[in-house]
Amino acid sequence: MVENTLNIDMTTRLPMGDIISDLPTGLYALTADLPGADRYDDTATTQWFILSDIGVTTFSGTDGLHVMLRALSDASALADAKVTLLSRSNRVLASIRPTPLATPCSNRA
Repeated sequence: MVENTLNIDMTTRLPMGDIISDLPTGLYALTADLPGADRYDDTATTQWFILSDIGVTTFSGTDGLHVMLRALSDASALADAKVTLLSRSNRVLASIRPTPLATPCSNRA
C-alpha cells in the first residue's frame, strides 16, 4: 500500500529493484489502481517496462539505418543476435545479423 493524502498530487517511488530482482527478461506491465474502485470507473494507470541486458543504439544516415547492440552488463558487442525491423502494422521490413564490431550492422530499407 502506498501512502497518499486526498486531493494532493503526490509522487511516490516504488521499490522496483526488490520487485523485479527475480523476474526473467521480458516485457512487463505494472498497473496501479485505487482500492475498492468500481471496475467500470477508469481509475487505473499502467506503466510498461522492459527487462533486458541488451542496449540498442540506432541512427539513420544517407546510407541506411544503423543498429548497434551491446550487453549492458559489460558493454560487449552482441554479435550473435538477429535484428528485425517491423512496420507499425507488424510487417517485417528487414531482418539482419550484426556484422563485425568494426562495422555497424546496417540495412537499407
